[in-house]
Amino acid sequence: MEKLFMEAIMKLNSPLASASADLPMGEVRLQRIPVDLEVPTTWFPSVLDGERHRAMFAQLCTVLASHHLDVHLKPVAHGMHHVARLARPNGVVFSYHSIGTEPNVWRIKETPIAGWYSVDANGFSGWSSLAKFPAPHLARMQSLDPSISRAYVSHLREELQRKNVSKYSQSSEEFYVDKPYVYFPLQLIDDPVSEFCRINPFDVMVKAAELAEESGYPLVVKRHPLCRSQEVAEVLHEIQKAFPSVIISNASIHQHLNGCRSVIVANSGVGMEALMYAKPVFSFAASEYELATTPITSLQELEVAFAAELPDTSVRAAQYLCYYLEQCCFSIYDTATVQRQVGRVLASISGVQAQPASDDATLLQENEQLRSALKSAQSENSHLRTVATQAVELATRLQQQSGDTSGAQSRNAAQNLGQAIAVSKSLYGGAMAASVGETVLAETIRSAYSAYANMAITAMQAPELKSQVESEMLISGYAAGTDPTLAHKNRSASDYQKLHDFDRGYQDNNWLVDHCDVVASTRPGLVIEVGCGNGRFLRKISPMVPNVIGLDWARSPQLSVIPDNVQFRTADVLKDEIPQGDVCVSADVLEHFEPSALPPLLEKLHQAARYNYHVIACYDDGHSHCSVFHPGQWLGLFKAISHEYRLVATITRPGRPDRIACVITNMPGTEKFFPKIGPLVGSWQTDTGQEITFSNNYSFSVGGAPAGAWFPMANGAGAMKWNGRDMVDLLSLGADGNTLGVQNIEGAKFSVRRIA
Repeated sequence: MEKLFMEAIMKLNSPLASASADLPMGEVRLQRIPVDLEVPTTWFPSVLDGERHRAMFAQLCTVLASHHLDVHLKPVAHGMHHVARLARPNGVVFSYHSIGTEPNVWRIKETPIAGWYSVDANGFSGWSSLAKFPAPHLARMQSLDPSISRAYVSHLREELQRKNVSKYSQSSEEFYVDKPYVYFPLQLIDDPVSEFCRINPFDVMVKAAELAEESGYPLVVKRHPLCRSQEVAEVLHEIQKAFPSVIISNASIHQHLNGCRSVIVANSGVGMEALMYAKPVFSFAASEYELATTPITSLQELEVAFAAELPDTSVRAAQYLCYYLEQCCFSIYDTATVQRQVGRVLASISGVQAQPASDDATLLQENEQLRSALKSAQSENSHLRTVATQAVELATRLQQQSGDTSGAQSRNAAQNLGQAIAVSKSLYGGAMAASVGETVLAETIRSAYSAYANMAITAMQAPELKSQVESEMLISGYAAGTDPTLAHKNRSASDYQKLHDFDRGYQDNNWLVDHCDVVASTRPGLVIEVGCGNGRFLRKISPMVPNVIGLDWARSPQLSVIPDNVQFRTADVLKDEIPQGDVCVSADVLEHFEPSALPPLLEKLHQAARYNYHVIACYDDGHSHCSVFHPGQWLGLFKAISHEYRLVATITRPGRPDRIACVITNMPGTEKFFPKIGPLVGSWQTDTGQEITFSNNYSFSVGGAPAGAWFPMANGAGAMKWNGRDMVDLLSLGADGNTLGVQNIEGAKFSVRRIA
C-alpha cells in the first residue's frame, strides 16, 4: 500500500504530468486545466482507516496524472470543513471533507460503505446535494431497474458481511435475540452532523424504550465505537435499568442488521448500511440517504418503527444504493469508478471564476481575523490593566477613608464613587469586547473586578451613598444599550418550557457539567442545582455525591429518566422554599432574573447551603438574559451578603470568546481549579528538544528568544502568531493538560509536552 501511494505521488509530479506545453488529444489541442487537489494529511496516519485514505489518494493521483492537468497539491487538516474553497479560473478543486456551494469545487468524503468515497458538489450528510436538492437525484434513482439494483446490493452486502467490514472495525462479540427487535445505532454527541437532528437523540432513546415496552419488540442500542462520553454511558445505564426491553450490545452491525425488523437513526452511517439489508429505516435527521428512508419529525411519529406492519422500502433502498455508489461515488478497489468520477468533474467545469458568498468570504479571512484579534487583544489588555490599577487605587483610598468621621468623608467618597462608576463602565466594556476574548482571564483584570466589588462594599458603609451604590450595581448593560422594559425577554415558565422542548441549546448545553470536580471537592452530602435544565449536571455529579436535587420551573423532557440518587422538583425559586443542602449551585441561571429580584434571591441561596457555587453569564443572549452585569457587579452583590464570596474565574463559552461568564463562590480552595490565564502558560518542549514558553503577557519565546504573540481561546485552545510571518498556528490542549498540539493553517501538525 505504501509503495502504491508513493508511486501515485511520483506520477502526479512527473514531468509528463506537470509539463507546461500543450499536448495533443486526438486532433484537438487542449489547454491544461488548473486543478487544486487537497491532501488529507491528518487522516493518513489514522490507525482506524488511514490505510483506506492513503489508497483513495493514491488512486486519485494516478487517475489525475493520466489527464491533461496542472495539479497543485494543498494540505488540509481536520476541522477545516466550513472554510470556503475557490477554484482557479476555468479550473476545479478536489476538496476533502468540506462543505459549501462554491462553483467548480467537488468534495470528496468517505462513505459508510467501506472503500467507497462520495464526490459531491456541496459536501456530505445534511450538507450534500442529495439532502439539499433531492429531486433530480430521486428522479434518476427511480429510473433504475429494481431487479438489477437488488442484485447489485445483494452482492455488495454479501461481500461486506463475509469480511465483517464496516467503516470502523467490528467486534466478534456474540449476539442473539430470540425475537424481532428495533435497532438504534448511536452517533458521537459532538459530531458536526448532529446539527441536522430534528429531535434530541436522548429524547428519541427514551421514547423508543417506552415503545419497546408497549409493543413487545425489544430495542437494541449500539454505542458509537469511538464514543467515550460519560454522559452517554450514564444515560444508557439508566435507560437499561428503567426499561427491561432495552438491550445494549457492541456486537458487529452485520449481526445487528441481520436480525432487526426496523432501524431508527439520526444520520449515522449505519442507516445507509441498513439499506443494504433492505430494512425499513426511520430517520430523524437530514442525510445523504434520507430520501431512501421514512423521515421522522416528532417523537410521536416513532411509533411507526414499532408498528406490527412495516412499510416495504426494499426497492427504494436498492435503487438508492445502486444510484448513489455508481453515480455519486468511487471505489478505491476499482480504478474505473475513479476515472468515471474524475471525468464527470472535469466535464462539468463552468469556466466561470468562483466568487465567494458573503459567509464564505468571511471564512476565507479567518487568518487575517486571528492576526487582528491578537493585536486588538494586546491593546485592549493594556487598557484594562490601566483601568484595573485605577480600581485598586480607588478601593485603597475608600478603605483609608472608612475611618474618617469628618465631613470630608462624604465629599471624598462621593467623588471616588463617581470615578468608580467610570471604572465600572470601562470594566464592563472590557468584559464584553469581542476582541478581548479570554484575555480577561489575566490575574490583573480579575483583580480589577474584585477591587470594584470591594470598593462598592466599602462605599456602602457611608449611609448617604448606600442606595446610590446599590442602584449602580443593579444597572444592567446590554450590547445594544440599556433595556429598562425587558418586554422581549422570555420570563415565564411556559416560555422556558418551550425552550426546553424545542431549543437545541437548552437541550444540549449545560455549562455546569465541566465544574463537577470543583463542586465535589468539598465532599458534600447533598448538592442542590437551581435551574437544572436538561439535567446533564445532575447525571454527571450523581456518582460523586450521595444525593442531588434539581430545581427548575420547567421540566425538560430529558429528565424522564434520572439516577436513583437524584430528585427533580418543579419550583419557582423566587416564591418557593429551597431545600437545605451542603452546596447550592447554578450555571446560566441568575442572569435570567430581573435586577430587582436578585438581592433577595441571592440571600435565599446563601441561606440554603453552607457553600454556594455559581457560573453566571455576563452577556445578552438576545432572548432571556435580564440582568447583564460585569463580574465586578456580580461579586459586589454576593459580597453584600458575605465577605467570603470570591471571583475565582472569568471564562468564555466554547467557541465564543466574545461571551464571558464569571464563577463566584464561597467554597475554599477553588482557585486551584482555574489557571490564572489559562492552561497554556508555561514551558513546553518539542520532540526535537526546542523549548517554547508561553508568558502571562501574551508573548511566547523559543529557546529563550522572543518569537511572537499568543492569544488564548475557549477550552484551553489558542493561537500563536510568529514574528515576521503571516501564518497563525492553532493550539489545542490534550486531555491530560500536558500535551499540546500545534497546527498551522496548511495542515502541518506537531506535538509538544509540558516541562514546566
